[in-house]
Amino acid sequence: MSRAILALLQGDLQAAWQYHPLFPLLIPIGIGFLAQDHLSERMKKIGLWSVITVFICVYLIRMISQSNPEVVYFRPADGLIGRSIILVNEIRFR
Repeated sequence: MSRAILALLQGDLQAAWQYHPLFPLLIPIGIGFLAQDHLSERMKKIGLWSVITVFICVYLIRMISQSNPEVVYFRPADGLIGRSIILVNEIRFR
């Protein structure tokens, strides 16, 4: 999301969209945050769970499709847990 905002600040709407297609949601989220005193608890919960659900769905779709591997990629062996498992196995089997 931060790269999308930086691209948007540079005027590159296409790059912002490629980095994170949900960057436009920041405006209604910000408005909702500022107006939270005027919203019912039910509306706050609906808004929060809606945003969480949309973010998770977009994240999963981007991970599965790998449409832009420079932005979102899934390589578990390159992550902290994957490297830790490899290291433990190397130490254990010496």
